[in-house]
Amino acid sequence: MSKTVNVLIACQSGLTSTMIATRANRAMGERGLNLLVDSMPIRRAQAKLEGFDAVLLSPGIKHWESELASIDPTARIGIIPMRAYGRMDAPAVIDQALELMDEGRRAVAEGREPESAPAEPSPVPDAGPERGPGAKTAPSTSAHSARKLVLCCGGGFSSSLLSERVQEEIERRSLDIEVEWRSLSQLENDPVEADCVLIAPQVSPSIDRVRENARDVPVALMGMREYGSMDAAAIVDRALVLIAERALSR
Repeated sequence: MSKTVNVLIACQSGLTSTMIATRANRAMGERGLNLLVDSMPIRRAQAKLEGFDAVLLSPGIKHWESELASIDPTARIGIIPMRAYGRMDAPAVIDQALELMDEGRRAVAEGREPESAPAEPSPVPDAGPERGPGAKTAPSTSAHSARKLVLCCGGGFSSSLLSERVQEEIERRSLDIEVEWRSLSQLENDPVEADCVLIAPQVSPSIDRVRENARDVPVALMGMREYGSMDAAAIVDRALVLIAERALSR
């Protein structure tokens, strides 16, 4: 491949697709492939189809395939099989994307419409509820709540500033995540109600106490570079992986 091939993986919330994309990018580097995998929530993907050589949807949002095809009839769209999606099988996802692109090229050469990938009979759970045109949802007694990311530094001031940038990045990606900042003292002593916690590198000696108090909430250190430069995109990527891992472990 002489140019970079761009692949999009979409799910409802953008959480699980981010985790698969991270694994796929790592696997492609190991295989020496010139592919770049991106991920995003399905509603954001509607306006971002242009520029991607292949679009792969999670099984739970297969009902979006026809909607996306009507938006961009030239888009090469496939549904990730349940087995590959449930196992987060990055090599299988890469192979599917390559096959989808090859089918598209053959269709163009033969002057016919590309064949859609066969859909699996039933979806697997994603990190959030799947909705879209024609989607059916079961009755619920409680409203869907956003995921929550907590940021922390020693006193709370720098994480308060950082949380503003992270919130802007989350809004840019149309993710359903709330951002809050907490002081180290709060995380060590108060109940931690969140889906993940990221703490600043300068308070790393306290991470064990925070983890003990947080119980089953994943707690991780921000990297020195991403924290020092307030790299909101990298911090959101880290949070998405932690949130997805927690959702899948339940």
